[in-house]
Amino acid sequence: MLRAMAARRDARVWLALITVYIAWGSTFIALAIAVRDLPPLLAVAIRHLVAGTALLAFALPRENGKEDPIGWRQIRAGLILGGFLFLVSHGSLAWAQQTVPAGVAALLAGSIPLWMAMLDRAVFGRRLSGSAYVGFAVGFVGLAFLVDPFGRGSIDRLGAIAILLGAISWSAGSLYSRGAALPRRPLVAAGLASI
Repeated sequence: MLRAMAARRDARVWLALITVYIAWGSTFIALAIAVRDLPPLLAVAIRHLVAGTALLAFALPRENGKEDPIGWRQIRAGLILGGFLFLVSHGSLAWAQQTVPAGVAALLAGSIPLWMAMLDRAVFGRRLSGSAYVGFAVGFVGLAFLVDPFGRGSIDRLGAIAILLGAISWSAGSLYSRGAALPRRPLVAAGLASI
């Protein structure tokens, strides 16, 4: 019985990972297509305004807001979080994808866990294992190959750096959200940050 439960859990984990890989990876392709016809910040603004409005329209009527009211503190926290995650991170990504291919952009944005762990260590003093520092070294060597700061690679370095700055902003916003006065309802918090 335990073995069957573990197999079901493993299957769900793999299904979730595959879903994330496809959904997350396809956003870079969609963004590359969008910035061909729209100014980058306008494309991102439309995307997040529509998504945030849809999330709030779906979540607000369904959940009990009396226990988790939305006031100025929650709105301000949502604006700050949205500034880190969507304005700076997605804005720089959209701008950079005018010259950086979607696959490389996805790899560069995939550095978020590196930056998050480093910021968590530097700002909040979270202790890390020795293997984490080895992971940092390997990760940053990989980033160096992608950005190619000294060679004559085909990647637009300014765009690559913009994506990395966006990854740092996403990491900082994620760390900020741990203590922010956001609504406890996840969909409402995400909707506030998106609009």
